[in-house]
Amino acid sequence: MDSMNGHDAYAMRYEGLAKSVLTSAGGSPDNQRYADADMYKQGFVEKPNEEGRQALSAIFVKMILDHPNHPKTDDIKELDEKVWTADTLDEINKLIDQGIVIARDLGY
Repeated sequence: MDSMNGHDAYAMRYEGLAKSVLTSAGGSPDNQRYADADMYKQGFVEKPNEEGRQALSAIFVKMILDHPNHPKTDDIKELDEKVWTADTLDEINKLIDQGIVIARDLGY
């Protein structure tokens, strides 16, 4: 992911996931600031940082809270754990992609 176009594409993927999950019924207005492509750019483009990790974790935690008994809940928990150990942008992008697949399965 060398170009800004690649970053922009993942920023939009992140934003779509965040908006789908965080603004769904019962979404906290506090979390809605995370639902923006700029959060991806601030939190991940150079290297995953604390703010970016918190934002992506908030998405996964909301999915867990919305679907505590779903068969995919353990998979989401695993993604959330990986947010905190991911060291590269590529690792974060893989988590976002996996989150999008699960979010679709959950009906977001």
